[in-house]
Amino acid sequence: MIMFTRARTLILALMLAATAADAVAQGLLPGPSISPVARAQRFGGACQDCNLSRRTLSGVRIEQGDFTRASFVRAVLERMDGAGSTFTEADFSLANMTGARLMDARCDRARFSGAVMARIDASRAQMAGADFANAELPDAVLVQTRLSGASFAGAKAMRANFLRADLRNATLSYARLDNADFTQADLRGATFSGATLTGANLATARHLAQPQLRGACGDEATRLPAGLRLSPCP
Repeated sequence: MIMFTRARTLILALMLAATAADAVAQGLLPGPSISPVARAQRFGGACQDCNLSRRTLSGVRIEQGDFTRASFVRAVLERMDGAGSTFTEADFSLANMTGARLMDARCDRARFSGAVMARIDASRAQMAGADFANAELPDAVLVQTRLSGASFAGAKAMRANFLRADLRNATLSYARLDNADFTQADLRGATFSGATLTGANLATARHLAQPQLRGACGDEATRLPAGLRLSPCP
């Protein structure tokens, strides 16, 4: 009964954008008062299967929350801090997640298709099987992120940092990966067909073989493991 009440209170606070006084009274906002312009909302607890589509939640902080299968379709989540929270199978399609923080979050099989994720930091997050198709990920930080089986088909991930990321069996077909860094990333079984890799650093990427680069292109600044090659981009 306590968990049910907590979850419903969380949903109400998120959907109605509670004022600072209301949030404190409900125990949802133990921190400082909220600015009327940029709300520093804080939430915790469980909100599984919640529908938060099209909600404006810029700067929201989710502390150890469980948003399994929640829908954030077309939501405004700029600077959201969901570090350490659970978003397994959540749907962030077409959401604005510019500058969001998802470090150590659990996002396996989550959908980010078409989302704007510029400068997102998802270091060490669990994102196996996640869908980033056509997402915008310039300057994304995906250091040591588990991305096995994820799809980046058509994504724009220029200057993204995949340092030591797990990209086994990931799909990066037709992705823009200009100046992306794959230092020590595990690329076993990953596919790059049609991808643009101008200036990208794959010199120390692990388990990368020539067939995986079929159809991809690069330039003289692209760094590859010894013996591998790319066609020049037109």
